[in-house]
Amino acid sequence: MFYQKPLGKVASELEVSARIAISDAYIEEMAKVKLKEAVKSKNKRLDEIESVIRTLELVEQNLIGAYAAQFAFMYELSKLGVIELSKQEMIDLITNDEEKLKSEILEWLMAFSHMAYTPMSDKEFSDYSDFSKSELGIVLNKALFSVYNEMAKDQSQRLASILGEFMKSEDL
Repeated sequence: MFYQKPLGKVASELEVSARIAISDAYIEEMAKVKLKEAVKSKNKRLDEIESVIRTLELVEQNLIGAYAAQFAFMYELSKLGVIELSKQEMIDLITNDEEKLKSEILEWLMAFSHMAYTPMSDKEFSDYSDFSKSELGIVLNKALFSVYNEMAKDQSQRLASILGEFMKSEDL
């Protein structure tokens, strides 16, 4: 399997360290600045990064996860009587600015990927990209997102439950 090979281990380590780093708002902004510089200088790797993002449907997968988590949060608050919204009203609120959200997700993915994979040589990145866009890479990515999105939804629901109970107790 790819992730048991040296390049797979390197890719995994780069992704994990980039994910930790980009959780800092300053680092995230710097990654976006570096992305803009790469766009300006017509960095060839950006086309391949975007190709991986498209092939793996990363924008859509992130959007699905965000929507599911937001819906679970609002639905739980609604069940607890903290907010009064129909399911359709929740969906309308969540999807209100979908194109803007898609654009923000793509920008973040590009900045993250550019930051994460910059240390790789062109050959290493090409091999990584080939794996990512292979049938196995696509299936693996979908499985990971399925698990991740379910966890995010569950956490949002639990957070709403805790918040809702706290808000109801404040009313007493």
